[in-house]
Amino acid sequence: MNSDIDCKNILFFIPDLTMGGTFTLLEVLTNHLDQMCNLKVLVQRSCPNNKLNVPVENLQEENTLLSIRKLSQYLLHHEIDIVFSFMERANLIAYFACKNSKTQSILSIHNSPKYAFRDRPFTKRLVSTLFYKLIAKNTSLISVSNGISQELAQDCGLVNVTTIYNPIESIVEIKRSYTGKRLELISHCRFVKQKRLHYLLDLAWQLRQSQLDFKLSLIGEGPEFEYLQKLIVEKDLENCVEIFDDRHLSHQLLSADIYLQCSKFEGFGIGMVEAMNYGLVIIAVDCAYGPREILEDRFGVLIENQSREEIVQDMFQEVVLFDQDRKRLEDFSKKARSRSLDFDMKKILPQYIELFDLA
Repeated sequence: MNSDIDCKNILFFIPDLTMGGTFTLLEVLTNHLDQMCNLKVLVQRSCPNNKLNVPVENLQEENTLLSIRKLSQYLLHHEIDIVFSFMERANLIAYFACKNSKTQSILSIHNSPKYAFRDRPFTKRLVSTLFYKLIAKNTSLISVSNGISQELAQDCGLVNVTTIYNPIESIVEIKRSYTGKRLELISHCRFVKQKRLHYLLDLAWQLRQSQLDFKLSLIGEGPEFEYLQKLIVEKDLENCVEIFDDRHLSHQLLSADIYLQCSKFEGFGIGMVEAMNYGLVIIAVDCAYGPREILEDRFGVLIENQSREEIVQDMFQEVVLFDQDRKRLEDFSKKARSRSLDFDMKKILPQYIELFDLA
């Protein structure tokens, strides 16, 4: 932590520390900004397995309205210049808590309001929609993709929106072998309905029927875990599909060849960028919004976002093609690695330094 008493006091506010790609962003930011400001992290609820290098405090409150009150009181008793909040609930709490203080609120939007709200109960959809309509036009907002920025401007009339892509910590380039080996497929994400991981199990079933030599690894955790385990057994895929938690991610990325993504929608896709940094070839559904912005239709393969059967069939054809043409696999691996360097923290950090006025 910076010992300069005149430097800014910044509070990162997040619902919890199990937010997948959002936690990855928080971890990277705290690693790089800690020496430039007085930095703390405040979570709304419990924070087990904290791996951050900055102080973490707990609001210890599940209720949103009570959390607004508690955060307001926290700001009265702590000298905080900026609250930078992650995800929608934290944004709502921070926005209204900062209304009655001198603290500046900066909201970060990590998912599309239009697509993320569709499957919510009516009351939650209404509250979320009203919140975006009530945000003052001069409020600073950060979105993780140009697609989200455009949506906020067009649908919510919010004009003070800046796109800052989620950064990664680049690794040293890895030497890979592409011949004479089983094709290894991987996907890394939260196990939630939005990710449509059951499509990948359909794909695995088709690949096994074609007698292609492959392995599929699903990395992550979440409410769909037991459902996915059940499907693996029902489809008799135990010999070619495995599920691992995040502790095994680096090891799996080192051995994998292709990263698969078939989400219904995305905010950005940090897991995809991390895989590209390891030199993995990307096959991704062209959903709103991240994949096309990351791949630009040339650094990986985009699959049209159509029916379940069509997505699975198109992915099947691409995997088979890469298996048959290992030179093409190697070429796309190099393209992916090259593109991933555009998201290195060294390139993204100046945008956060400007955002927080730390220069």
